[in-house]
Amino acid sequence: MRNHATLSPSGADRWLECPMSATATVDAPYTTSVHAEVGTVTHLVGELALKYNKTVSELFSGLLYNAEQYINYVREYETSTSESLYEAKVKIFKGCWGTCDALVYDKGHLHVIDLKSGKVPVKAKGNAQLMLYALGAMKLFPDTKKVTLHIAQPRAKDNMWDISVGELRLFQKFAKKSGKKALDAENLEANPSNSRCWYCPAKDKCEAYQHDGKQSPFKKVK
Repeated sequence: MRNHATLSPSGADRWLECPMSATATVDAPYTTSVHAEVGTVTHLVGELALKYNKTVSELFSGLLYNAEQYINYVREYETSTSESLYEAKVKIFKGCWGTCDALVYDKGHLHVIDLKSGKVPVKAKGNAQLMLYALGAMKLFPDTKKVTLHIAQPRAKDNMWDISVGELRLFQKFAKKSGKKALDAENLEANPSNSRCWYCPAKDKCEAYQHDGKQSPFKKVK
């Protein structure tokens, strides 16, 4: 995805001498390379280390291990006939879209894989995030007959769940109805609970949450 301004400083050598190039390149096909992508990650690593006053090794201890585990996990489901998408943008319905970590499609079987690197195990079964991703992914692979949802998490092995296309369509109806309520600014309702509210960025200014309590819903994992 293009994230630069029309008069991008990084392209100044070009548009300062060739004014037409600024607008001419806006709709040009986006191209990248492994070197450009690595450069982007390097900038991010540097930013985080400086921002939090950490060394790179302190900040990313265990990152390479988790990344290798995730890569190996995805590759287990890739075959010579499969099609894979990484960091795939999917649109589900109005107001609802997201980015799937990995999609692997092979002969009607769609694998939706989400990477989790935290200490708290995340379940694939009944995972609303994954089900929404699957609904969006099926628009990319309309011939999907079978769906498997995966959580790729080093601390939670063999974490997958098969769900039928029919079950996903039923969930879609429920999600659309709930989403419509969430977008109705004049009739918003709060339904707090410890597990629901724990990661909500609005909890500190939510009266319903303040009244309901502030206890962590998660058990400590050794």
